[in-house]
Amino acid sequence: MGDGGTVATIVVTSDGPRGVRSNRPYTHSSLLRTLEDAWGLRPLCEAARATSMTDLFMR
Repeated sequence: MGDGGTVATIVVTSDGPRGVRSNRPYTHSSLLRTLEDAWGLRPLCEAARATSMTDLFMR
C-alpha cells in the first residue's frame, strides 16, 4: 500500500490450515476488516477499503 501501518500478525487457530504465509501487504485495518467480515458487521472507516486476511484462514 505504501502508506505504512504494516503489522506482523500470527494467527493461532485449531480449525484453520497450518503453516500458511501470505505475501499480501496487510495493515491494522485489514485485521479489523477480517473481524468485521467474520462477525457480519459493516466495515468502518479505513477497514471498508482494506484487504481482508481471509487467505490465511481458508485453504
